[in-house]
Amino acid sequence: MKTEELRSVFYKGQKITYVLRRKKVKNVNLRISRDGSVSVSASPRVSISFIESFVEERAAFILKTQEEFARKADFSVGPDQYETGEILRILGYAVPLEILEGSRESIDLMPIGGSGDLQGRSLAHLENTVDLQGYHLVLTLRNPAHLQKKRHMVDEWMKGLVSGLFLRLMEKGYRAYTCYGVPFPELRIKTMTSRWGSCQPRRKVITLNNQLIHYPLAAIEYVVWHEYAHFIEANHSKAFYAVLEKQMPDWRDRKALLNPLKE
Repeated sequence: MKTEELRSVFYKGQKITYVLRRKKVKNVNLRISRDGSVSVSASPRVSISFIESFVEERAAFILKTQEEFARKADFSVGPDQYETGEILRILGYAVPLEILEGSRESIDLMPIGGSGDLQGRSLAHLENTVDLQGYHLVLTLRNPAHLQKKRHMVDEWMKGLVSGLFLRLMEKGYRAYTCYGVPFPELRIKTMTSRWGSCQPRRKVITLNNQLIHYPLAAIEYVVWHEYAHFIEANHSKAFYAVLEKQMPDWRDRKALLNPLKE
């Protein structure tokens, strides 16, 4: 029997994922961390059916607590020790990690309890219909305790996702603004502490904050459309917002998904 495994149950159509840890404990214990991850500890003698019933009985409480934590969450905060059950935010979704031991090192985004690898770079070709609920990021390593290796694997995987997805959205935004005759700009990606994006119209450059990858796709699109609008209106005048409103009527709702940085 595994001492630690990722499992899930359904409650009113919603999937609740949790880490089951087998320990020498008297009772079945439930813990919900501030990142939204759920863990259950139980003796090896406790059956899976009992544990699933235990989680299902507390499902409403779990979902309510996760929702409260999500409202206060800083989406840019990632895993700490890169252990099974820790949460990585990808496009607004809480994606748990699963760490496995194996001779072939790999990192794959896969449905929990199912098959079918969804490689990170393929996400760059998805539109607003992307739904990562029920997915987990599986890291297979020869030494699962190697923290630096795990962090490096996730960082490199995320860089590939960011570059592919952001370029895809830049191309989509360019098509939306072709009626204004804007040029296709150079895309730069970097970490910024005070802005989600910036535009240099004369140099034909748009820079995007790589931390956007943790937020919903609709919010990232808003930042891209916002920066494109600066090719028509350089400041945040009424004329600027008229352009943005015409191309993205729901921009206010999208902006509300982000932390209050400057665009």
